[in-house]
Amino acid sequence: MSKEDDAIERLINEHQVADLIGVSVATVRRWRLHGRGPRYLKIGVLVRYCPRAVRAWLMARPTGGDSDDASSRQKLMLRKRRLPSLVPPSIGKDTAEAGSLKTSVGTN
Repeated sequence: MSKEDDAIERLINEHQVADLIGVSVATVRRWRLHGRGPRYLKIGVLVRYCPRAVRAWLMARPTGGDSDDASSRQKLMLRKRRLPSLVPPSIGKDTAEAGSLKTSVGTN
């Protein structure tokens, strides 16, 4: 088997990516639709991910704390098997404002 064949065998699908990082397949698809998430390959109708690209994407995600040590960040992400929220802060504000609007409407 050649190195190219070996590389193709190591590609993973969206279900495996979702399982690896602890999110639903729908979330992985939504990220792909909106240009977020790990880089992927399109092979005809198939979508495949290189595990190295998934790992690099995880490492690039912001983390809490003071440590910039990449190995500790990777260990933390793999141990928790989850991603930080990708909801923009402006959505939280809109939700809070909508709640205050409902309150003011209800009091009139």
